Amino acid sequence: MTKKKPRTKGGDDADAGAAAVDPREPVEPKPALLQATLETCAAILASLEKPAEPQPGDLVAAVIHQVLGAGLPCWIPQEALRRFDLEFVDRNELRVTEAFETEELLADLGIPELFERCRTVQQLVSQIYGDQNRIELGALRTLSITERKGMFQRLPAIPSDAVAYLNQVLTFEDVLFAPRSAARSQAKLGLEGADGEAFVQKARELFAPYGHLPLLVGKHGNQGGEHVLCPSCLLARISAGRK
Repeated sequence: MTKKKPRTKGGDDADAGAAAVDPREPVEPKPALLQATLETCAAILASLEKPAEPQPGDLVAAVIHQVLGAGLPCWIPQEALRRFDLEFVDRNELRVTEAFETEELLADLGIPELFERCRTVQQLVSQIYGDQNRIELGALRTLSITERKGMFQRLPAIPSDAVAYLNQVLTFEDVLFAPRSAARSQAKLGLEGADGEAFVQKARELFAPYGHLPLLVGKHGNQGGEHVLCPSCLLARISAGRK
């Protein structure tokens, strides 16, 4: 039996400026913002190795990324996910690991309310397993909006902001990767008119080799990196009328 160690408060040693402004704050799809987003995504992707063929994104990783990184730069949840991959054989091991143990694993990252976030991760992974008989959320891609809502109702441990994040990621996947017309999804994101169409076309070309919106960018242990947000978060924050 693992002896429980005294917990540290995740935010005590954090850089006060890191959480002062939420980098994931929703933004309107204005032309300058769209252009800047494309340029930043292109710069990030240029440093990544392209997969042999396009691959779907890991939606469980996306949820964990949002839970641990809410209000913070992306290098922090990226480093957390990398540590999980190194520490645990698979996500089933994460499922049965106590929250205080994952808290200790991430204690130096300066995450506010760290124990609560780790407990949320453990609970949501357990609920996903109980609902899907595996720790995987790919089924969301085949569900209607109503069916998705039903699934999220069965997974109450996933916080509302993480649900919103997942819905944004799925909407962008629909726009960028689905072979069918995604005009409704595009309109939902506010990507209409000439500027919106141009953004979508360029984004499709940019992300086509990956087949998903990358979460893990930068190097292991990278304390900040060159960019505040990963491509997934850069896109997920874009939507008309979300402020």
